[in-house]
Amino acid sequence: MPPYLLTFDELEAAEQNLTFAWQLHPREPFIRNGRDLVINGSKAALDVHLLFPVDDAVVEKQSPSAEAAQRLRFIQWRTPAPEARATFLAAMQPRGKNASASALAFRVLEATGGWAIEVRSGENTDVALFRSERAKTVTAQDRSTTGTAALLRQRSSATDEFLVMGQ
Repeated sequence: MPPYLLTFDELEAAEQNLTFAWQLHPREPFIRNGRDLVINGSKAALDVHLLFPVDDAVVEKQSPSAEAAQRLRFIQWRTPAPEARATFLAAMQPRGKNASASALAFRVLEATGGWAIEVRSGENTDVALFRSERAKTVTAQDRSTTGTAALLRQRSSATDEFLVMGQ
């Protein structure tokens, strides 16, 4: 399976509801296609997929600076209205500069006590589980853990692995 990185950010307002924002500041040029980005560096590229929430605003912004050369474009993914809590899930795939995007498919799964993301490549599947700080366990696809995160690695040619991180 090609390499990938999943991010899980769970945020909570201290007292009153807030508008939350998740920001990505690439130092290299990027192309945005809806909820997907391609960041093109001189030697490598990074494909970014904004997975959850799906109804929040994704906008391009520019950092403020008196000098035009120092103004950098960035992505801001924000809740449409003030909320008590927000969760952001994203997937990132590094690749060589001239390599085509890999055939990874990402899907948010139903989970209890947190979040789960399925990552599929051909006959291989990973299911990442992230436990909410407000829950004692996270469960998805008949697997549970009290760890902060876990990875269920399913390969057609091997026995399933269940790797737990943090307790």
